[in-house]
Amino acid sequence: MNNIFKSTCTILFLSTFSLSSHAQSNRLDLDTFLSMVKQNDPEYRELNLELEKGKYTVDQGLPSRSILLDIENKNGFGNDGKSTKQISTTLSKEILESGTTLSASHTVSDDPNQNVKLTELRLEQPLFKNFLGVNLRLQKSSLENQQEIQKLKAIESIEFFLGEKIKLYLNFTHISSDVKISTQLYEESKKLYKFVLEKLRKGAANQTDLKRVALQMLLREEELLAKKTEYESIMKQIVATSGVKGMDVRPEEAVLANKKYPFQVKEFDPYLYRKYKIALENKNSSDFEKQIASRGSYPSLSLVAGYNIDNSTRFSSTVNRDETVLGFNLSVPLGDTKSKAQSEISNIEYSKSESAVRKTSINLKVAYLNLKNLLEKSRKTLSLSEKKVNLMTEILKDDNRRYKVGKIDLDKIIEANNDYAQFQLQYSRSRIEFNKIYIDWLIFNDELVK
Repeated sequence: MNNIFKSTCTILFLSTFSLSSHAQSNRLDLDTFLSMVKQNDPEYRELNLELEKGKYTVDQGLPSRSILLDIENKNGFGNDGKSTKQISTTLSKEILESGTTLSASHTVSDDPNQNVKLTELRLEQPLFKNFLGVNLRLQKSSLENQQEIQKLKAIESIEFFLGEKIKLYLNFTHISSDVKISTQLYEESKKLYKFVLEKLRKGAANQTDLKRVALQMLLREEELLAKKTEYESIMKQIVATSGVKGMDVRPEEAVLANKKYPFQVKEFDPYLYRKYKIALENKNSSDFEKQIASRGSYPSLSLVAGYNIDNSTRFSSTVNRDETVLGFNLSVPLGDTKSKAQSEISNIEYSKSESAVRKTSINLKVAYLNLKNLLEKSRKTLSLSEKKVNLMTEILKDDNRRYKVGKIDLDKIIEANNDYAQFQLQYSRSRIEFNKIYIDWLIFNDELVK
């Protein structure tokens, strides 16, 4: 059912981090996560079933192509003690492409006055309104458009679903990174506490200095506990949606998606987008429906040709007669207000579908520009955050060295540590924000699922 997705889903953010064998055993990479989501998440199965169901839209909407066998048996019992019996068998077939109806029937009737054995062959061919099956061809074309719409919408839903799961996994990597950063900051605060404690013993620091670094250490521990709680919460979501066994799982270390999978930005063209194709297919379907509705009030004229074989006995007289049948069937709707209303409604729906195509093009252009600007802004923010972290790392190293030799006071080193923590966490947020926007960019451009 979902063969087109088994090997074609674009997997982002592959690991570039070297892991130990123990770490690898607990590492849940994105590829494995998405594979398990496809196997275990019922929503993904429902979306693929919706895609599968769309394959039957045309056959479901068209008349049956079957050969119809109709058997009728009637028995009558009179109050005079005499009975009647009639058996009729009809075999009919409609050739959809030409609108032709073929039928063959055989009737056997037995009553006190007559014994009927009648065989009839019939061919009925529309000459007007549905000439050579034109109505059916219009209906089939409309259904084919609707089938394509259902397919495109199902793929849209699957792509959005996978995008949301990737974002969930990215949140997992983000909070995992924050836990590592918070752990590092907490360890650094403990080192500073030990260093100040040592200075206190040597008389180079006072109790207030020690309390200040103790307070900073408590704040760092509090931040770490909050990050761990958040990590455990999102890990439960990962386990629930993927069905992975055990809670001791860790995400892979992520790289930036645009560097691993660069996307070539092209000039805006609405015909490249699935949403625009859906609007076009809907317009085409409305056009066919309009043509069908406009023919609803047409007179129906059909040629009827056939052959009868009559071997019957009626009132003691034997009939043994073959005859060729040729005629027509004319049906003229008079005052058909329903067909006229349907035709007007179809015209309105077609006009709405034309407007929807133009509206979709405009909305796509606006979304394209907004998302492109947002992506570029996020890229610049990420670059600035990375530069600030690099600079603050060097500043902190220098301040630590200067503090140890007594060139700056404790307040300065605490401030530097706080700035370093802020820049580290800001960089982590900027990275996850950029990756999420990049996923939205891929989804918008129909690039997440090929």
